[in-house]
Amino acid sequence: TINCLPDRKRHRTFERKMRLDPTSELSGVDGGKSLSPDMLQLIESLIEWLHSHEPKDACFLIFAPTYNHLDQIYNQLLAWMTEGLSLHSSVDIDICLRSMYASTLHHRRKVFLASAIADSSLTIPGVTCVIDLCRALEVRWDISRETFVPKVCWASRSVCEQRRGRTGRTCSGRVFRLIDQGYYINQLKPWDMPQLELSSCRNEVMSLLSSSNKVLADPSALLGRCLDPPPVEAIESAVRYLKNIGAIEIQSMGQRRSKIVPTDYGRLLAALPFGVNDCRIIVSAGQLGLLHEALALMVISSHKPTPIVHHFADPERNEKELQAFYPKYTASNHTSLLFANLSAFMYWDFEWNKGRTMAAMKKFEACIRGECVNSFQSWSDEWTDFYGETKGNETDAYDCNIWEWTPECEITHQSWCKVNGLNPTACRSIAEALCVSLEILFNSKFEPDFLRTTPAIPKWCKPTEWKQNTGTNERMMISRVYGVADANNLCKALSALIDSQGKMTSAKSYAMSLVSGNAGASATSGFIRFTNRPMACIHFLQGRCSFGDECRNSHSPYAVKPECRYYPNCTNRKCPYSHGDDDYFSFEDDNDFLTAPDPLDAVVPHLPNDILESGASAWFHHESPHLLLLGEGDLSFTRALIHEGFPPFAASTLNHCNIMVSRTRVFPNIDATRVHNSDALRLLVKNEYVQSFAWNFPFTGKDENEVIHTSLISGAFHSIHLLFRQNGCINGLFAMTLQGDQFSRWSVLRAARRAGWQLKSWDHFNYNDFAGYVPARANGDPFPVSNARIYIFEMMDVIDESIMENMKIVRKGLSLVFDGRA
Repeated sequence: TINCLPDRKRHRTFERKMRLDPTSELSGVDGGKSLSPDMLQLIESLIEWLHSHEPKDACFLIFAPTYNHLDQIYNQLLAWMTEGLSLHSSVDIDICLRSMYASTLHHRRKVFLASAIADSSLTIPGVTCVIDLCRALEVRWDISRETFVPKVCWASRSVCEQRRGRTGRTCSGRVFRLIDQGYYINQLKPWDMPQLELSSCRNEVMSLLSSSNKVLADPSALLGRCLDPPPVEAIESAVRYLKNIGAIEIQSMGQRRSKIVPTDYGRLLAALPFGVNDCRIIVSAGQLGLLHEALALMVISSHKPTPIVHHFADPERNEKELQAFYPKYTASNHTSLLFANLSAFMYWDFEWNKGRTMAAMKKFEACIRGECVNSFQSWSDEWTDFYGETKGNETDAYDCNIWEWTPECEITHQSWCKVNGLNPTACRSIAEALCVSLEILFNSKFEPDFLRTTPAIPKWCKPTEWKQNTGTNERMMISRVYGVADANNLCKALSALIDSQGKMTSAKSYAMSLVSGNAGASATSGFIRFTNRPMACIHFLQGRCSFGDECRNSHSPYAVKPECRYYPNCTNRKCPYSHGDDDYFSFEDDNDFLTAPDPLDAVVPHLPNDILESGASAWFHHESPHLLLLGEGDLSFTRALIHEGFPPFAASTLNHCNIMVSRTRVFPNIDATRVHNSDALRLLVKNEYVQSFAWNFPFTGKDENEVIHTSLISGAFHSIHLLFRQNGCINGLFAMTLQGDQFSRWSVLRAARRAGWQLKSWDHFNYNDFAGYVPARANGDPFPVSNARIYIFEMMDVIDESIMENMKIVRKGLSLVFDGRA
């Protein structure tokens, strides 16, 4: 490389140094975190020489391991480069792609700076020269310090060959490796070190133990048989750590044999799409009532790029953008960066989804009426911004495919995000990860105890609960939602949980003020009491409960126990009843409940006492005077309620035949996804005869196809919401009975929120409580029921149509062409 340069004499000293002591570049003052001035000058000389010898439209690609290295090279080559040609995980992929295909400007050379993201499987058109520093960033687990340690090291020859392949794809090219040739051939490793050898093995051990395959039950033996096994010390350290946090336990098998099994807490950690440490933080925050905030924060921390657009090599602009969302951001505080992006995601989640929800509801209503796009445009121009032309088969879908991400929606989304300085792809993928995580938590296999005191909808999506909605910069969402004082406590509590990896001791002083304001929880002098916790089953504690999963009380040894009638005079040391303090969780020691698995037992909460006092039947009893049942088929559930003494006001069936039932009105030919089209039902809601709906075990009549049933549930939510809104009902209820993992698998929580509903509460549903009721399909065939739940949804706040005006302003204010040239 140096021999081809016209000013090679000035680089001879550096060349001799690299030949005699190549490792000096990686063992400098900062351990290779920065490039030496000699290396930067060599790169500049090489680019200058290539610029005079390569075609004008040729592109150059430089590989460096870290963002700091890319920033140094960018500043060194500023006179040769066009703006924003960085391929790094912190930069939005769409920006990278537009940079790749954009034409050169002002006759300046297009030079790409790339990290490991471009090592393989990426074709950049027009690259004739690849300059490779032959370095990589290695992140290795340090067992003694129990932390990951990043280190810049020499890349393997296989990685260097991959980088070489970035040229020669669309045109001929060559590669320049800035390392001594002899050292490259003789000293560089042929292959990368396997990631398993660099890992802490905590996630791997937890995943293996949580597998249903018994062959994987011994992680030490299995990992030890790998071609490149991890260190034995790492596996043993991972097992000790998981045992200490309560994620696994040792079970005796007799005759001096034992096995490692995951606890309920451990299975939940393994199911969530995060590392063990992040999961501990999420669970700990969830038990404090900060589930949504911590969940979003952990997704953002593990996601690249971040919601706020990062401008490469422009720190002043980046700082200004970050402080617009979080004024306390400082470059030296990594946690403040997370809070700035959390505030930005809150802003996107509320403002953007509010506009899209409004457009979706209007499209649903228009499609059901059979209106075409031209007639719809006359009163709602924003509809075409999200959906474009109406497709002929859209009305065949239960929800008219209103949540399909159309090309028109993508263009509008990119325009809106560009105006607000947000990454469109990052915001969408973070929102998807949040939905998936919540669906896992609500899966009937887990249902951790803290879900009972956690609202299903995050606070930032409910403006009526905000503490500072006016007089605040609209982008400062944390302050808008929580108020200045609570926002500070929230950030301090989450920071303490992150720093302590989920331990509660350091976070309690900040969290208590927030917990005291949460529904279902009250704080008193260092303790949290969950006021609506289900009572423990005394028979279960004594080992003789005969009801099993159908028992109405909790089968957790850590649930609230009934009060002992003889306390404080009780002398029985083994008394299974409460002696006054069993329903409190203490914060006083490091082994607090936030790091223990006990509160994660799958205990399903009872509905609030003002609606339900003794199971699902009490809810039907309370709502029966103004309840309409959907999808009744043979009306067996209607007859069961009549037999119990609380007949529903009305029932509906999709069947065409007329069935008469005493004391209850029956409406045939009612599609649950089109109830707002029924004149009879509109009249009942308008006159306040019907204020709640219930639908037991919704089914399409075919197999349990996830896509079809998700559309079915979504259509029902939208139709009932429209029926209530159009006829003046603002506090309607909708109960839905599901079984197994249908609630998670059919994305019911997501569909409800999109249609303007929020989950209020849920409980076990035992159909045996309703005499004569046997769940059956539309053809009359009964089906088995297991782990059934009843979910109660309530309507959310009215959507403000002013948000659509903002969409129109965005559309008119931008003259962008999304064809790769803008």
